[in-house]
Amino acid sequence: MGSERHVIGCRVTVQFSAGGPAVSGEWTDANVAHQKFRGWVGTYGSDERAVIRFLADLSDGDTRLVKTWTKADGEVVAPPDEG
Repeated sequence: MGSERHVIGCRVTVQFSAGGPAVSGEWTDANVAHQKFRGWVGTYGSDERAVIRFLADLSDGDTRLVKTWTKADGEVVAPPDEG
């Protein structure tokens, strides 16, 4: 009954070491967040240490990983959310 989850915002993060600090940005418009993800891939994606993530913030408070970028693997799309 009306408890369906939906995206309320998107985040893009970049980290240069596992567990290290991250730089992030947040947008309510998924298209803008996607453009930022692509821009950060262009800026940081050639650094072998960089991990760039696109995340969706959901209405129930959860966060879902949408996709990642690393130099070694390129863009990897996460499996669809089944929740």
